[in-house]
Amino acid sequence: MSFIGRSERLTAKKVSLLVALAVAGTAPAQAATTVGSSLLQRANLYVRCASTCTETQVDRPGDAGLTIPHDGVITLWRLRAATNGRVRLRILRLGEDGTWSAAASSDWVTLSRHHRPGQDILYSFPAQLPVAGGDRLALDRDARAGGVFHSYGADASYTVADFAPALADDASGASPTSTAPGRELLLNAVVEPDANHNGLGDETQESSAPPPTGPTATPVETPPAQGGSPGAPVSAEPGVDRYPRPHARHPAARPKPHVPATDQRGHRPVAPRPAPHAAPAPAASRHQRHKPARHAPSTRVPAGKPHRRQPPRRSAPHAQRNPVGEHSQPPARSAPPAPAHHVGRRHRHVSPRPGPPPAKRPGFHRHRTGGAG
Repeated sequence: MSFIGRSERLTAKKVSLLVALAVAGTAPAQAATTVGSSLLQRANLYVRCASTCTETQVDRPGDAGLTIPHDGVITLWRLRAATNGRVRLRILRLGEDGTWSAAASSDWVTLSRHHRPGQDILYSFPAQLPVAGGDRLALDRDARAGGVFHSYGADASYTVADFAPALADDASGASPTSTAPGRELLLNAVVEPDANHNGLGDETQESSAPPPTGPTATPVETPPAQGGSPGAPVSAEPGVDRYPRPHARHPAARPKPHVPATDQRGHRPVAPRPAPHAAPAPAASRHQRHKPARHAPSTRVPAGKPHRRQPPRRSAPHAQRNPVGEHSQPPARSAPPAPAHHVGRRHRHVSPRPGPPPAKRPGFHRHRTGGAG
């Protein structure tokens, strides 16, 4: 009897343990959940509001990510934007009568990163907002932050509700001022469970490691998808009076080349030493300085003068005639000079003119007579 009773007690313990394990398996612990847009599309639509406005997604195919599934804490929220401006996360609750009320909001943050054509910026902001199951995400933005939407054209399965001006922190019983079909708000958030209800996420904020602080921004580029192409500029919807200015002004910095820590033999590379600076040459003294070279005299011939100066030709002296005396003879007349013949020129030869008859000599002269001798 004692042995049977002991075996029955062991069997009862095993059964209770198996039942506890089965119950634990059917009710697993909650984990972090991402709510909102998948952020697979890029921002390609710019919509301007007058001053400030609140945007929330009210329709999406399959109603995926429209509502927060369970109570918890939002520890991180993301936004894809192709614009600058100021935004903040807003939590809305939908009442049974169809009106909206504001539950919580984060601090204002600034979108200040520049993007290249065909790209936008993926911003990430840490947060600590307690939420309840059934709440919805919304975005408060100013007039500059207009490029936070993706356009699907006439697809009415995507619809955004707009509240203008933006809802206050204690707003209740509000109704949307307008709805826009074919538009997706590129916003999502990470919701972590809060088992002890202390307002901290159980996975990141309850651990010993401090939660991340400060926003992060990453430029992203998506492939062509439904409703737009990555190369198209950010467009404005009809009726908007201001278009966004391009923000890609600065070229991307080139990455630095990778320098290995050690070479193949295990030695650390040493940077080459810079070459020593050459000593400056000593300054020349006053006596060693070269005098400026004098320019040679100009050989240029002035205009109107011959190229080569020649001495003037001297005329031959005239022969002095002796006075005609008794025993003197007149000087013999010299022959006229021969005509000058110039090489390369044709001249006509001119005979010399006859001179005067010779004068009679003084003295006795023999006369011939006509008689016989």
